[in-house]
Amino acid sequence: MYHTALMLYQKLRPHVSIDELGPRLAGVLLVLGDWGEANRLTGLLPVEDCSVRLLRSELAFVRGDFDGALAEAEMALIDSSADRVHVLIRLADIALYLGDFSDAQRYGRSALDLASTSDASLRARCYGIVAATEYFGGDIRAAETRFGAALELLEDVPEADRDRVIHSTILANLGTVAETRQEWTAAEHHHREALRLRREVADARGVLQSLHALGRARLGAGDRDDAERSFAEAGHLAESLGETLERAKIWHTRAELLLRDGDASRARELASSALETFTQSRTRYDITHARVTLSRAALASGQECLAIQQGALARSSVQVMGYGVLYPEDVFDLAGRIDGALTAYACGDALGLPWESPPDATAHATPSQIEQLPAREGWPRGTTSDDTALTLLVAHHLAERDGDGDPAAFLADLAEQEAAIRGLGPTTTAAIERFRRGGEAADSPEEPRTGRRCAPCPSAGYYPMARPNDAGN
Repeated sequence: MYHTALMLYQKLRPHVSIDELGPRLAGVLLVLGDWGEANRLTGLLPVEDCSVRLLRSELAFVRGDFDGALAEAEMALIDSSADRVHVLIRLADIALYLGDFSDAQRYGRSALDLASTSDASLRARCYGIVAATEYFGGDIRAAETRFGAALELLEDVPEADRDRVIHSTILANLGTVAETRQEWTAAEHHHREALRLRREVADARGVLQSLHALGRARLGAGDRDDAERSFAEAGHLAESLGETLERAKIWHTRAELLLRDGDASRARELASSALETFTQSRTRYDITHARVTLSRAALASGQECLAIQQGALARSSVQVMGYGVLYPEDVFDLAGRIDGALTAYACGDALGLPWESPPDATAHATPSQIEQLPAREGWPRGTTSDDTALTLLVAHHLAERDGDGDPAAFLADLAEQEAAIRGLGPTTTAAIERFRRGGEAADSPEEPRTGRRCAPCPSAGYYPMARPNDAGN
């Protein structure tokens, strides 16, 4: 009951020292969204006090200054008088927002261990932190189970004694899980209940987050008008609070909506704006999610280079950071990336073939010649060489065996295809002949190289696969 608390603390203020009353009053102001007054008040409090450090950490946190929030929380943790459970929860929250899920889980589990004998609300808060790391890491079932356990803990407490901020946070998380499962009725129920609780206690930032979430749920259920009203209300509240991060998340949601409506250009602009804010805040999960949206919007608006770049960066983050809920392969799935790599390889091979000649010669080509590829003696115009044929043969061989190569089986396929492959070099043909004579793969070529270009040794092969952590692929 934060408004009531504020009124009572203000009445006490002339009669109690600022050192005693200040941390409690500043905590109330933080929840109510009066961050300017909370900041002024914390400036009057002892700098080295652990509870004050925690307040400053929370103030920096709600303003999107995660570096400042982290520094204050780490200093608070060093203090022997610190309430370690609350400090660990703050550290876990910061790590969650920064996308460092392994750190968040470590802090959350440490807090849960320390809170094993604490009240149900605090234990539920710790359960929620650990569950959130499981959710964003992709283990949706485990997260839902743990959020459910947290809710049971809270509902076993008499309603008058229940921490409604923690209760609303758990409900909001269950709503997000339901969104992921596209269970829109359940998602809306949880988000509406969280919004009701947050409005009752005047949790300004919580109300903002619930309005945004409710809009997503209504949109998923097909109620576009109601969703727009929730987004508009959330946007106005974000502006009034100066909450830049949640405002950027609303931009991101609107970008997804515009992309669904076919307005790829405007979606690209909003996704770019959201990405810029997320980058400034260093919230890596949000950055990755925005890159996925930006990649899709860029592809839909014909900016393929931007689409590939942003999609590759998103895939890299997913691979490195373990972001299991996001699947940026939807932008360009693995099959599509392999197809693109092999197609580009073949195009380059076909482009260079007409000018291929011994090393001591010089090739000259005008733009018009490149656009209208000339024929080369003995080769059809626009054809590819043995390089492409061998690369595709290796790719098919590996695909059929789930990545496990068999040199003898590969050479058997190569020997069968030899007559249809133009331009095989002496090293490759010698390997084929040796295989035909003895039925074994050669460890090294028997024939010396000539001045002519040779194909790669088939026992080595090409692996033109784009790795997820290679941002340029």
